[in-house]
Amino acid sequence: MSTWVPAALDWRVEFAHRADLGRTYISSLECSIYSPSIEVLDRLSTALGVEAAALLKKSQ
Repeated sequence: MSTWVPAALDWRVEFAHRADLGRTYISSLECSIYSPSIEVLDRLSTALGVEAAALLKKSQ
């Protein structure tokens, strides 16, 4: 039996799974409640398929 997930949360669930992090932790990062450690930054960049440095650049 699969768990139903609303479409709006679907990408967060998949991303959290790829990064091996909890969905609520991902949400906390989005809301700036937490700052990611270097290890978490590496997991996030791997899940996104980008270099970790790309996540640290200021947006223009």
